[in-house]
Amino acid sequence: MTRLHFAAVNGELANAVRPREESTPRFARRWIATSCAALVVAVVGACSDVVTDPQLVVERTDAQVASPDAAPATLGWQQTARDLVLKYRNDPLVGTRVYALVSMARYAGVMDATAGGGRREFEAERGAAAGASATVLAFLYPAEQESLEGMVRAQGEEGPGEMHPHFARGEAAGRAAAERVIARARVDGFDAPWLGQVPVGEGLWVSIGPPPARPMLAKARPYFLDRNDQFRPGPPPTYGSPEFIAALTEVSRISVGPRTAEQLAIAHFWAFRAGTVTTQGYWDQQAAELITVAGLGEKEASHLLALLDAAAVDAAIGCWDAKYTYWFLRPSHATAAFGLPPITLPIGLPSHPSYPSGHSCVSGSSSEILGQLFPADAERLAAGAVEAGRSRVYAGIHYQFDADVGIALGRQVGRFALGYDRRDGVLAALR
Repeated sequence: MTRLHFAAVNGELANAVRPREESTPRFARRWIATSCAALVVAVVGACSDVVTDPQLVVERTDAQVASPDAAPATLGWQQTARDLVLKYRNDPLVGTRVYALVSMARYAGVMDATAGGGRREFEAERGAAAGASATVLAFLYPAEQESLEGMVRAQGEEGPGEMHPHFARGEAAGRAAAERVIARARVDGFDAPWLGQVPVGEGLWVSIGPPPARPMLAKARPYFLDRNDQFRPGPPPTYGSPEFIAALTEVSRISVGPRTAEQLAIAHFWAFRAGTVTTQGYWDQQAAELITVAGLGEKEASHLLALLDAAAVDAAIGCWDAKYTYWFLRPSHATAAFGLPPITLPIGLPSHPSYPSGHSCVSGSSSEILGQLFPADAERLAAGAVEAGRSRVYAGIHYQFDADVGIALGRQVGRFALGYDRRDGVLAALR
């Protein structure tokens, strides 16, 4: 019996079929060019922006046909965003927000920069991707403005002669779209101060020193959801119940087992703490691989990332709504009351309640969206989300029910975002 294991090899995403958790992990690159061949009617239906956007199909612009190796500028700019999230050691929630702001602005700019096909269209879309991305990233990382503007100039002058006039036209459209997204970001409630108090009681979360992490995210403005509690799960197992004790005992058993080398490798790989590209950065990398293999153009690539990243923000909002509704205790703070051995922690303990798992919520949303748009890869992507959740159990910081409920919540958000896209178009979220 096998399941998939995901890894990073020389900076590239990879996967390998591996035995069950008791054996040593094997990391091998196994990307097959035909894996995206199933971009069919499901993609056409799921990725159309009803108001202004042509349907997402696997075809290239005239300029790309002439230069088949030209990759969408979107992918390079999203890599720049990941680089900055890593450089500034942003926490996973900040990283998720950064990716969504950049992706939404870039897609809006690309859609506003339509230039009638051919080289003009190609340059206008590249300019829009550059202008939108650089403007949002400079807003988020002011110290990087000069470097970002240098990147825009360099891209505009890549072709023969001086900057193509339609690149400049697209750049202006991208910057205008970015300003709309920035205006929304200023009032989205992400950084709202919390004035509440941590509740005290049996089975409730215990602070480890730092204040609870971003309780007000539960009240932040979503992109697609009708309400922040739209997919709020029911409560976790009752503290002290047989179901709770069984889940806690499993975490304790894994911890004192001791953990296998494979369990530790999985826990560390999926940690994605501050100082990494974060969990959603990983799923953006997965999307970039799929986009590249499928040969999607600028509009399609920017559309897909906007949908993916905005939905991840909504999944995080829904997750934090549940966390700060139930304030559930972490496993490592529960063992003493039940006579179980202390849980060791190979990675840091997050400063927020346990239920549900944030990794699982975001991974559930992103794997659901990518799996529906790339059905040939759906099983592999879903396995990645499951392993992301299981990794938190191996690390001793979550119960298995945290992961299961988080993935379910994320998948619900992902499906809802796809339906929103079909009905209204992604850009309706900016209105």
